[in-house]
Amino acid sequence: MLGTQPLRGANGICRFDSDRERDLMKSLRFVSCVVVAAILAGASFMPALASQSDARLAEGTVVQLQGTPHLWLADAQGVLHWGGDTRALGGRTIDWNLRVEVSLEELKVLEIGSPWLSAGLLKEGNPIYLVKWESGWPRPKLLHIPSIADVELFGIDGSNYGDLVWERAAWESRYGFSVEALERSTLESAANPASPDPSPFLSLPLTREAVLQRILSALDGDDNDDDDEDSDTATATATATATGAQTATATATATDDGTSVTDTATVSTATATITATDTATATATGAQTATATATATDDGTSVTDTATDSTADTDTASDTDDTDGSG
Repeated sequence: MLGTQPLRGANGICRFDSDRERDLMKSLRFVSCVVVAAILAGASFMPALASQSDARLAEGTVVQLQGTPHLWLADAQGVLHWGGDTRALGGRTIDWNLRVEVSLEELKVLEIGSPWLSAGLLKEGNPIYLVKWESGWPRPKLLHIPSIADVELFGIDGSNYGDLVWERAAWESRYGFSVEALERSTLESAANPASPDPSPFLSLPLTREAVLQRILSALDGDDNDDDDEDSDTATATATATATGAQTATATATATDDGTSVTDTATVSTATATITATDTATATATGAQTATATATATDDGTSVTDTATDSTADTDTASDTDDTDGSG
């Protein structure tokens, strides 16, 4: 309790007879100002925080793990899904112009949903296989997934394991193939890439928001067209492969409008033991569009391939004729 009470003078202003009381009132006024400032600062900070947390990848964004062929694709909510094969991606929105590489450390903090698979995963004993079934393949192949860490990185967890991982008998009954007859190989690891590239952004905090901001900034600043005015070059390469009385055609188109460059390639492929392969490369420089077409034919006895290019003098097309059994 204070030694004296404040006295109210004729003008209604409180008057203190104690220096201690005056010092106390100054301290209280200071604390009040700090509290008000903190509240105002917090109010102004919250919208910025909300805007950072709202950052997400656009639908169709392609995220590739550095040093590997593995791709994750963003859905309409910005959640990433590992793409198992081209058949599984059919009908989905994919924007190849929105493509960015991330390190393993960055990928791990992003939101990953269930993988997009065409024929699920097969469990035979302890090993788990990706059943890879590309568009145009008559039957799938089994690719052994090297580790449980890979399975988890692909988006498999306790919530979807029972829907996506099948025991042999159940899988054969569902898809109509004999597992014994399917070709087998090993899937390249994502959790332990052969040549991991350290992220140039490791100095940044590896939070989901920070990584998203880095990716969005990279995509915003890089249109993947190698723009550098008229000194740029667009190159597209397509390979046609035909086997067993089939004809495959691949078309590569490269466009340089004098400011930016784009390239696209469309391929129709078939694979087996006897193969005709042709590669067409289209290169355009200085306001040109170049198109190269490769055609491969296997009539069941011999294989031939041809390549043609467009009139642009910077186009190139190559072909190599083979005979049956030469591959």
